[in-house]
Amino acid sequence: MKHNVKAKIITDQSITILTDMEPLTIRQGQPNFANVAKLIQEGNMDEAIDILQTPIADHVARVSEGNITVENGEVMFRGNQIHHVVADKIIQMLESDSQDYLPLVRFVDKLYQNPSQRARNELYDFLSYRALPITESGNVLGYKGVREDHFSCSGNKTTRVISGHVDGQGRIRNQVGDYLEVERSDVDDNRERGCSSGLHVGSFDYAKGFGNITKLVEFNPKDAVSVPSDCEYQKLRVCAYTVLEEYEHEEDIDDAIYGVESHGGGSQIDEMLREEAETFIWMKVKRGDIVTVRDIQKHLDRVIAIDDDGDRWDGECEGMSPNDIIDLVYELGFRMRLNSESISDSVVTS
Repeated sequence: MKHNVKAKIITDQSITILTDMEPLTIRQGQPNFANVAKLIQEGNMDEAIDILQTPIADHVARVSEGNITVENGEVMFRGNQIHHVVADKIIQMLESDSQDYLPLVRFVDKLYQNPSQRARNELYDFLSYRALPITESGNVLGYKGVREDHFSCSGNKTTRVISGHVDGQGRIRNQVGDYLEVERSDVDDNRERGCSSGLHVGSFDYAKGFGNITKLVEFNPKDAVSVPSDCEYQKLRVCAYTVLEEYEHEEDIDDAIYGVESHGGGSQIDEMLREEAETFIWMKVKRGDIVTVRDIQKHLDRVIAIDDDGDRWDGECEGMSPNDIIDLVYELGFRMRLNSESISDSVVTS
């Protein structure tokens, strides 16, 4: 389809294309950013716009090869509704155009490789205790309390170990970098038995009181076997995990993907400037004043220059880009009279 492009703004951080219909923006870190930039550079503007106009939900279906779809606000895996713990996060991230949903897509794909439906359902009990701590690859994080010699606190000589170093008491070593695996059939899948055979992983609260040293570990959702109902679902049994590092305190990973910088938060200064811009826009529009993107930027420049104590911020913040300001205007329910010659001269309208 041929599109009428009125203007375009391309930076290392974002791309905005102004068409007859609406401004289309994509930011660094969002799906297809590099692809869109490459298409524009090659002169394939129409193809780049088609990608920008494609709903993110379609992208989810594409990257998951059709396994994961979003239908009427419900997240489905091969036609089965995904548990709300994961579905709510995917929907939230789709609405904010965040790339961070991709680890969740990978998590769901791995989860459904778990041969036990009961294990899949029980895993959510463990995950919900600490807001779904997962890795970029879709694996799950947990903690392991071990002895001072890095061996597990208890052992079982009847458990068949596929990978790992075991002592004479059946205890298994948990050195950083160790990959541990036991026969899945030797892991107790009865959640009503609290202490039983298998590799045990717990929440930080549980693990820190169980051994002398606490290790951060990572396991594939397909390797989860059971979540014992004792200890408020703060532990689970798996057939394999990798020891990542020693851990002295619990990291705040409630909303983040472990190992990936969050795109949703921003610094305190960024939040303050956003609130300042919002107040300035509302005030100007309410009074009937003409306010442009440039006016808003100039106001924020004055805010950045001098703080409440009369001190300069000395470049701690670069303000808000024209793209960010236009997004904020639309979020507030206003519209823009776009200037194809200079986006900074675009005017906010009610």
